[in-house]
Amino acid sequence: MEYDTILTDYLGEFGRFQKLTVFCMAVLATPVGLHSMAMAFLGSVPEHHCQLPGTDTLPLPGDIAPTWGEYMQTLNDSIPLELDVNGDWTHSRCERDNVSADDSLDTPAFNRSKLQCTDGWVYDKSLYVSSVVTELDLVCARGWLRELAQAIYMLGVSFGAILSGAFSDRFGRRQTILACIAFLLVFGLATAFSTHYVMFVVLRFFVGAFSVGLYYSAFVLGHKCL
Repeated sequence: MEYDTILTDYLGEFGRFQKLTVFCMAVLATPVGLHSMAMAFLGSVPEHHCQLPGTDTLPLPGDIAPTWGEYMQTLNDSIPLELDVNGDWTHSRCERDNVSADDSLDTPAFNRSKLQCTDGWVYDKSLYVSSVVTELDLVCARGWLRELAQAIYMLGVSFGAILSGAFSDRFGRRQTILACIAFLLVFGLATAFSTHYVMFVVLRFFVGAFSVGLYYSAFVLGHKCL
């Protein structure tokens, strides 16, 4: 008796139940890819410049100029130029001119002293209205925190990959999948309301852990139905 015949006679055909189960498991695995790629959008760095003291009501692009480049031309007396990686002159993202009583606008730009962005930044919001970068100012000296956030997310993935198998064997894959869905929903929504960086990365850690736990459990359960 052939092996396929044994499976058909004793286990039945690959019917509607198996197909529905595999489809549902594939759908459950989708959020893992979305969360893994999320920082490509959450951590995208828009054009920005230093917030200038006393210019909280300064018009943004679209008010005085149609594009960010034309808007930046209106700040030539306040934002210094610097060479970018392509060797082109562009307005600085991390410094501003120190325009004071001792360092006035009559002083040539190349002779003015420079200051860091102590008052924050202004961002180009034509593409992204809001992101973790603009909300938490993860630019310039704080730019390395973007990579750290993704590293902490992957650390959560590592923990989830290790622990999800043990929980599946102990409590069953169905219970593990349901628990991961519930926790992933809670931590995923909470991440959107993060108010500071530590809160954001801690929540992202748990998102990574539960998303990979969901994926591994769904993958194994779906594989058993094939």
